Amino acid sequence: MTDIALWQHWSLWMIAGVVLVILEMFVPGFILLGFGIGALIVGAIFWLSAGLIGSMPAAFLIFGALSLLAWLGLRATFKPSAAKVGEPEDDINEY
Repeated sequence: MTDIALWQHWSLWMIAGVVLVILEMFVPGFILLGFGIGALIVGAIFWLSAGLIGSMPAAFLIFGALSLLAWLGLRATFKPSAAKVGEPEDDINEY
């Protein structure tokens, strides 16, 4: 078995991704969900081929880019409605 750094363990990325997805249930806005998806994808990359990402800065750069793409995708998919809030036509206090 080869000695790899802690940040290269696929299981660490997967656990971090699952924890972030669970924490998203307590925080509104799909902020942590994007980071969780990014961590899960980086974990899958390390699981499929550990030598694909060679340095820690590259791993975190890929994590950041994937998290941003996931967040943008979530934002586009679950876009808040732009319903116009207007004034009521009849005011109850006028009668």
